[in-house]
Amino acid sequence: MERPWCSRHGERLRIVIHVQPNASRTEISGVVEGALKIRLHAPPVDGKANEALINLMAERLKVAKRDVDVSRGHGSRQKILEVRTEMAIDQLEDLLRLLCRLIVKTMAYKLTQPSSDSKDDG
Repeated sequence: MERPWCSRHGERLRIVIHVQPNASRTEISGVVEGALKIRLHAPPVDGKANEALINLMAERLKVAKRDVDVSRGHGSRQKILEVRTEMAIDQLEDLLRLLCRLIVKTMAYKLTQPSSDSKDDG
């Protein structure tokens, strides 16, 4: 089953990414508005954010950096990332959930729960 943010094109996975450069830390935030949202500590200067994105995705997906390419959106927050891999889309989702704690049900559960105004335990 294909997701709006990820699709297979031959030997490549095409992933729609929304990048937030200059973030306090580098992390995969979740799927937002049809794109995988990634916060990058790197600034959007001289290709540093694109390089950080490639490094992050190669590391998380356990592929070589040469197998990860920004095919569209080099100077934009909206990007298309292509990853050369035999991994199925469902495997990609499972891996991202495992590595990045991207559990959509948990996120949805938290959104439906009333906010807690109780004092912190720590």
